[in-house]
Amino acid sequence: MSENNTNTQKPEQNQQTPAQNTLESSQKTSNPVNLSPRDIESHTETIRQGISKKQTNKERSAQINNKLTDDSYKKTMALVQSQLPAAQRRFSQLVHTGFVEKATDILSSSVARPNSIFLGSFFAFITTLGLYFITKMAGYSISGSEIILAFFAGWLIGLIYDYFWILVLGNKDKK
Repeated sequence: MSENNTNTQKPEQNQQTPAQNTLESSQKTSNPVNLSPRDIESHTETIRQGISKKQTNKERSAQINNKLTDDSYKKTMALVQSQLPAAQRRFSQLVHTGFVEKATDILSSSVARPNSIFLGSFFAFITTLGLYFITKMAGYSISGSEIILAFFAGWLIGLIYDYFWILVLGNKDKK
């Protein structure tokens, strides 16, 4: 008889109303853990560290790509320089040192722009040719500084032209 009492009690303890079942299932699907502010802060910090690790991975891959590019450049330079005669090899080594390359990169992007050099040369040619004919008819001679001054004037016009296009159009190609 005691067995019947225990059997009947167990099913009654396990049985729940449909409302209780719905409440428990909704609690299971939503966030069942109530986090304290300290826990939320530590969880946020963990997420931030994960994001910074991803950025670190991107930085690492960029560093690896830069290293591979530098290694490839050095191997190519060594191969090409090994095929040059001794005098040209020394000159190439001098020209391709870090300081000289940086200096030429800065100069080529600011002062020695292709349009300014082209316009300087063209302006010097046209101006010198015109001055030569004018001075020849007047009976004078050209001293030689006219070519340099005309080149400088044309070079300035070319720089102004380049920087105007950069200001107006940005770094887009001039078409």
